[in-house]
Amino acid sequence: MSLLTTFFKINLRNIVFVFFAFLCFVVSGQGKFTMPDKVKKECINFKLLNNLIIVSVNINGKEGSYILDTGVSTTILFKTHDQDISDFNETRKISLSSFGYGEPIEAIVSHNNYFQVGKITGVGQKVLILLDEQVNFSSKLGMTINGIIGSSFFRDFVIKINYVSKTITCYKPELYKVKRGKSYQTFPLEFHNGKPYVTGNVVLNKTSRNVIPVKLLVDTGGTDALWLFEDEANDLKVPEKNFRDFFGEGLTGSLYCNRAKITLFYLGKFNFQQMIVSFLEKESTEKAREVKDRRGSLGGELLKRFTVWINYRDYQITLKKNKYYREKFYYNMSGLEINYGGDLNVMDIQTVSHAVSIQGKYIKFDKEHQFELAPTFVIENVREGSPGAIAGVKKGDILLGIDGIPTRKLTFGKISDIFYRKKNKTIRLKIERYGVEATFMFKLINELD
Repeated sequence: MSLLTTFFKINLRNIVFVFFAFLCFVVSGQGKFTMPDKVKKECINFKLLNNLIIVSVNINGKEGSYILDTGVSTTILFKTHDQDISDFNETRKISLSSFGYGEPIEAIVSHNNYFQVGKITGVGQKVLILLDEQVNFSSKLGMTINGIIGSSFFRDFVIKINYVSKTITCYKPELYKVKRGKSYQTFPLEFHNGKPYVTGNVVLNKTSRNVIPVKLLVDTGGTDALWLFEDEANDLKVPEKNFRDFFGEGLTGSLYCNRAKITLFYLGKFNFQQMIVSFLEKESTEKAREVKDRRGSLGGELLKRFTVWINYRDYQITLKKNKYYREKFYYNMSGLEINYGGDLNVMDIQTVSHAVSIQGKYIKFDKEHQFELAPTFVIENVREGSPGAIAGVKKGDILLGIDGIPTRKLTFGKISDIFYRKKNKTIRLKIERYGVEATFMFKLINELD
């Protein structure tokens, strides 16, 4: 049995989301990815949205944008209103259970599908199609996300991920040479159900200095740096200074965590101080704990600080520091989680002077009305006790402006920077609630300092 990762978590760092959650499903017959005989390597460009790797993939002749995720065993597609199930081969309906609370959801499993990624082709590929159209990442990332490409893509190549240049290079394993030198470090990988695990160490606080080994899923589909399982019996206790936070919407219910800073995390010679960590409650991680000795996940916020080589054939991962290595760790101090609400046709009044002649007289116009599509943003969740909550912002409010800037001129990334970066900054939000506009003010407070 394998654990598939797919659950939305608003992290609002560069865009807004993450996903985790755990589906139980038997994985078999994943097919194979290949590149032409004369091609030694293939370089693929990607978009980096909230630490998630977005690649363009053609499945059965239809192009789409997919998250590349080592934490998922099988390719997952999100059902859209224009998607025809007849485009997929050998289909049958199944039920999927998930962490959180609620009923299982329905999905279609399909075999023998054809993938194209640049010059790379995948034949005999299996996909899961989630039938609930509400389950997707498009509202979370501000662009259409068609699904998730799982770890099956990584099996047939050595994959280099360059987070700075935003490129993935796929090497034929027999032609790849292991990187050596002082700036590189290679770690052994352990595999469970086709997914890679690495062991690091954490020091929770300065007083105890107790070094705790942690076996972690290497998860390119998670935006947080690190999340750990609460486990007081084995020393993984949540630090005293923490706050309870909404962790995300699972496929069948909401999940929560305790967010805190730890003194130190290190992986070989690489170390990080004052890392912000999500501690997941035991009730929501029982399935994940079925992997022997697993204690959490290592995600994109940490991986993006390296150039990464993942070598499934030789059970290795190699890391080299990049320019992001020493960046500080941040979290959303506003307590407001925001969804992309789609585009609206809005009127933009611009000052454009021009004149026309009517019966020999010139009449001057100083304004011009133009219509354009503009993004809308909706408050999806408000953390209890947060600055945003205390100021009176509520779930469902439409965000019209931040600090005098209309949100139609902002992106998820810009909003993220505003909410994350500047402690003690005063924020002014223009909100629409039930058709009435109002202004809310609060100060960003770092509750973990």
